[in-house]
Amino acid sequence: MKSKWAMRKSFLIPARDSRHRTACFALYRALLNLAPHVPLPSNLATAWGPKNPIAHLIRRAFRRNRADVSPRLVYPALKAGYRFLALLQGAQTPSSPEHDSVLSFLEARLKERNHTLAQKELHPPNSKNPVQMTSAPSPLSVPLLVNVTPDPTPENPNPKPVYAAAHRPRPLSELPPGATRKIPKFDIASDFPILRLDKPQPPVLSRVLRQKIVKRQERITKVMSIIEDELPEWADEDAWERNVADLMEKEWTERQCVAPHEQQIQETVAQAIWEHQAEQQDENVYKQTLYKHGVLWLNRVLSRERDDAVARADAMRVIIAEEKALAEKEKHERAAERRCRWEEKMRELHGEGWEQTVEQANAAHRREKEAKPRRKGDAIDKERRAAQTKGEAKRKAVEEQMKAPLAWQKAKGKAAEEFGQKRANPKQPGKTKNEVSEQEMGKKPEEEKRRLGGTINRPLVRRTPIIGRRGVTARRANIPDQRVGQKAPAESVGGERKEQ
Repeated sequence: MKSKWAMRKSFLIPARDSRHRTACFALYRALLNLAPHVPLPSNLATAWGPKNPIAHLIRRAFRRNRADVSPRLVYPALKAGYRFLALLQGAQTPSSPEHDSVLSFLEARLKERNHTLAQKELHPPNSKNPVQMTSAPSPLSVPLLVNVTPDPTPENPNPKPVYAAAHRPRPLSELPPGATRKIPKFDIASDFPILRLDKPQPPVLSRVLRQKIVKRQERITKVMSIIEDELPEWADEDAWERNVADLMEKEWTERQCVAPHEQQIQETVAQAIWEHQAEQQDENVYKQTLYKHGVLWLNRVLSRERDDAVARADAMRVIIAEEKALAEKEKHERAAERRCRWEEKMRELHGEGWEQTVEQANAAHRREKEAKPRRKGDAIDKERRAAQTKGEAKRKAVEEQMKAPLAWQKAKGKAAEEFGQKRANPKQPGKTKNEVSEQEMGKKPEEEKRRLGGTINRPLVRRTPIIGRRGVTARRANIPDQRVGQKAPAESVGGERKEQ
């Protein structure tokens, strides 16, 4: 009989398998031996320092995969290592496809390395004096939008603003190495449109938005203040001026002018009155002036800001549409590249007739997929029937629980009815009313006793007045219940007993 240890299935642990370690070390040494024999240009040969760049990347790859213990990860890594071994053997010949592939790979890695180093210089990790983000405008920044509003013409003296993108969308070559295109998000901050390109929000954008929002709010507040507070005051000033002018005109009209100097004064006053009336006809009064140069001007400024924001929003929507189109195009290109790599892999694995093999595998997968919904539907129906049965049982249990209190209420009502009949007919042969009540009450709980007459034998307490030397006082008298037909004791009034 086999032991339980022999019957248990064994799993491959790469770190504990001597054959796996031997194969990995052999592959590692073979790759390092082939690395110096690949000719490289000077810019790539010294990009990673004095060491060979191919050997450096090989060491990094083995160091990165050192902790892998799953066969799902180990087998593809070894397969890639053997393919790279064949690639390095063919790359020893200059101007060969393998050599060009190695050079393009090294150039891409060098570009990514330079980008990472540049980012570290801007934001050094674990630095005691990290670079602080500032809201000051950068001289290297490029504006997102450019104002391309046409010049005013006699036919269109106030053209609406128009904006266009300055450098968006960027081509794929300007994106970071290995990065995919991210579509910007359109957002609005207090009626000001913005385009969120990355996170976190730049301090420059926060400062500009804050200044714009504060300025717009101040203008709106000023308009409301003029309309609610200042216009009524200036209307009162206009009324005061009209009243003064009317009084002056009336006074100088009624007065008889005798002296020459008074005649001259009268003419001067009449001229002033005439000018004031002309101003009123032309509406050049205080209220109208304030409304024209205050409210209308501020409203015009706010309207121009609104039109400018709408034009910027339209330009941003155009940028988003173009970014989406480019992202979709690049997605299809990446899919085509993956398809080409997959076809090459299938051709290496299955030969020239790999299409038939893949078609057979896909057909089997489709048949399995078509068969799954029926089994899944049967399982769903079974679960539904089980749930219905369970719900029916639960409903019946609830109904039984509801019937129990109904039965108790019926029994309670019947007992109360019988007790009422016995109280209505107290003279029954062989039983007094109190005895019947005690028997009936013994079968009920305490609350039911109190409700149906538990106070039959309990004496009633009543305060009766007593007249003495110090006035009317009260004493407690024990009086049996009048409901059982007993007489109440006589009350004492002034020390004498009197029958009631």
